[in-house]
Amino acid sequence: MAAAVLKLCEPVLHDSNVGGRFGLCVELLGQHELHLFGIEFHDHVQHHIVDEEDHLFRLADEELTAAEHADLEHAMVAIENRMTSS
Repeated sequence: MAAAVLKLCEPVLHDSNVGGRFGLCVELLGQHELHLFGIEFHDHVQHHIVDEEDHLFRLADEELTAAEHADLEHAMVAIENRMTSS
């Protein structure tokens, strides 16, 4: 049941006003189905993030110079260090 609801709600997920409409979709689910739906929703979002990262890495490989790659690498390491030190 959760997969069917995810497909029903998927067009709404791209809307800027997700909260209200998404909430209507999950009201019909029981606790177990809601848990499964949450897992599928999380997987859907993670898949989208990975796709966007892949796209950005390809774009960076095509468009950035070696010096810009080095600058980007240093910036990414600095961000990672800040995140792990918190």
